[in-house]
Amino acid sequence: MNASSRRWGVAALLLVACGAGCDRDPDVRYGTVGGESLNGVSAFVQLLRDAGHETATRRWLSERMVGMHDVAVVFGHGFGRPDDTARELLGRFLAADGAQTLIFVIRDGDAAVDYWRTVATHAGLPEAKARQARRREREALAELRADLGVTFPARDEAVDEAADDDELPLGYGLAARAAAVPPPIEVDIGAAAGRPAVTARWELHRRLEPPRGTSPVWTHAGEPLLVESRGDDRIMLLASATPLLNGGLVDPGNRRLARELVGLLPTAARVVVVGSAEVLPQRDEKPGASAWRMLAVQPHPWIAAQALLAIGLFCWWRFPIFGRPRRESAGRPQDFGHHVEALGSLLRRSGDEGFARRRLAAWRHQGDRDS
Repeated sequence: MNASSRRWGVAALLLVACGAGCDRDPDVRYGTVGGESLNGVSAFVQLLRDAGHETATRRWLSERMVGMHDVAVVFGHGFGRPDDTARELLGRFLAADGAQTLIFVIRDGDAAVDYWRTVATHAGLPEAKARQARRREREALAELRADLGVTFPARDEAVDEAADDDELPLGYGLAARAAAVPPPIEVDIGAAAGRPAVTARWELHRRLEPPRGTSPVWTHAGEPLLVESRGDDRIMLLASATPLLNGGLVDPGNRRLARELVGLLPTAARVVVVGSAEVLPQRDEKPGASAWRMLAVQPHPWIAAQALLAIGLFCWWRFPIFGRPRRESAGRPQDFGHHVEALGSLLRRSGDEGFARRRLAAWRHQGDRDS
């Protein structure tokens, strides 16, 4: 399988799922770094690896990240502001030796809404399944709107009494909109350089309020979508994870944006992708991944199932199911009487009494001569 096929394998599976209707609800867990969740990021992880970056994945923020990677891509797990514990850990990540890059991806949408909307409008879908898909879309949209009601202003670390002496990263804010901006939208990725805008299936819900000292990289109608601040280290804020989620990468425009974001990273960087901005307590952290957890990573479950089936068939083939095997009792070859009986049996079976008597006479004569 070539790199292009591997890169968008998850996206292809999602397209198949859209065409298959809603017989089975898809996985919608947010920020999963493996598997095929609509809100997962496994396809983006593969994109990083295909681009030549040494890429590790983590479910949570951890102290073990500090000093081990050049780039951290962190997906916010909630719709609110990341807590100070997470910001302090990311500050220590940036303070490590060398130039570090932090990309924080804000949670501001849900790929499940667009999935059910696509399924409901799929040509040829039975009406009963279309009604079910529309109902699931309304449920997902209602839940999303409740979460998107969380807004907060940008923090000025210079006057924030809760901040430590050292400035903490991620002091952004999110503002409410009168109404969401429906897709598709035109994303300007470099008008000054004469680069054409990208048309992407990206629904804008809340408006990003960048912290001080940042400059826009991507914009829509003058509104910042991706901003960065440069210094000894580099911090980038993406207004929504939609272009990077498995469900979002089905759209060609979002795939273009994902490639553009990867292109902004340093060459051959050591990257870690973190699926949640929650901090894993040090006492709960395990030194490494368990071998049993590998069975949950595709295609290992299929390989293990086929291996067990082959072992079972081999054991069945070798097991004597049609009766027990007959066991021959061991004889006593040291008993000379057995040899005499065998000789008598052979002579009797010859059917010639005269021949038998001559052989016996010869045997007795030989015995007398030997003695």
